[in-house]
Amino acid sequence: LGSSKPQAETLKVFGKDIKTDSSKLALYGTGAHRRAVDQAIRGMRLRIEDTVVNGNASAPNARAFDGLKVRLPVGSSQYIANHATAGPPSLAAFDELLDAVDAAPSEKMLIVPKTIRRQLSAAMRSPTLGGNINLQPDEFGKQTMFYGEARVIVTDVNTSKQAIQGYTDANSTTSIYACAFGDGMVSGIQGRNTRGGYGLDSYDVGEMHVTPTFLTRIVWHLSMVIENERAAARLANITNAAVVA
Repeated sequence: LGSSKPQAETLKVFGKDIKTDSSKLALYGTGAHRRAVDQAIRGMRLRIEDTVVNGNASAPNARAFDGLKVRLPVGSSQYIANHATAGPPSLAAFDELLDAVDAAPSEKMLIVPKTIRRQLSAAMRSPTLGGNINLQPDEFGKQTMFYGEARVIVTDVNTSKQAIQGYTDANSTTSIYACAFGDGMVSGIQGRNTRGGYGLDSYDVGEMHVTPTFLTRIVWHLSMVIENERAAARLANITNAAVVA
């Protein structure tokens, strides 16, 4: 605390080739291409979301960057056990998780699977458990769940249709995370693109010579960093059960 430590992060190449059949373009016009791009981007969003949580640069798919699970391993200072081995989600442990995160001047966010969001919803309806769980409109007027001062973010499934935060850890448990996003905290980083700027690069390659398809290529050099070690914390050993105090 109170000091800086130089570190390096490796940018990873993330992208996709999007192919649109030329016959679809002839029949449906540019709308066919827009739909193909839209579907591809939805899949890319799931891959990025999965990597932010589960990415492992040392795994067989070394093209991924390290996600929260790898960066907050068992025994690290920001790792908290919900139970010694496995137990239901505990609100007392949730409080400990949030206390471990220094969010100023940003805000704390809880990253949870849909199962725990449903369990928190059930707890919110309980007169003995729901006092710290509420719904508030976000910047766009959409009702958003908050636990205390922390906004609850719900993860989706990966491209294999498996829950990103599934109960696949030891003893059929999962982990949730508290993060503060922003400069000097948890954030994404990106490299230069072919146009001389930074960020995602998308361009049309044209019609392929081998197959009757038009190709659009998306390339993005990116990774993530935790600049403040107290900007993220992990709560592990959570079973799929009702919330307890």
